[in-house]
Amino acid sequence: RYINRYYIARQPEFVEGRNLQAFDRDSARFHKRIELYRRNIETIVDMARETGMPLLLCTAPSNILNWSPARDDGGFVASDSAYAIALDELRIGLGNGEVEQVKVQSLHLLQERPQDPLAMYYLGKAHYELGQFDEAQHWLEQAKELDPFPFRALNILNDIVREQAGKPGVFVIDLDRAFKDNAAHALPGVGLFADNC
Repeated sequence: RYINRYYIARQPEFVEGRNLQAFDRDSARFHKRIELYRRNIETIVDMARETGMPLLLCTAPSNILNWSPARDDGGFVASDSAYAIALDELRIGLGNGEVEQVKVQSLHLLQERPQDPLAMYYLGKAHYELGQFDEAQHWLEQAKELDPFPFRALNILNDIVREQAGKPGVFVIDLDRAFKDNAAHALPGVGLFADNC
């Protein structure tokens, strides 16, 4: 909560407790941030090349199995009690082993809120518990990508780093891929992380 309050207090796009477009993936502001990241990486590559120094870049892996997206419905964004109750039911149901019920409820919630990362997360966790690992990976990855406060590396950022591979003097270590390759069912979790990333 402290981090959220600290961040929100310093962001002009938060008006009257609502996040207008800070992490809207379709907003011009989001695309500007991605382009700024791309330019910064390219500047680093150019500086290394100009000095003749080899450059090592890494992609960033993420804990997608055990780190849920941020819950953006309480305290600083208008609260929706039915939504909060639905999320609590999913969390409790998963903890009680009611996996099929969590799967059905998550799908229902996604019909109401098609871009809801928490519904995607619980659906992914339900698929995981059912041994449906491809489906689990799909939903857990989507949940990470749509996290309203993305502390974990977005795929687009890792792709920008990967694009630098093969440039003179640039070496890319794809830690994201390495973690997936070494995680059970390609789903990195607490076995490889102490935190979110």
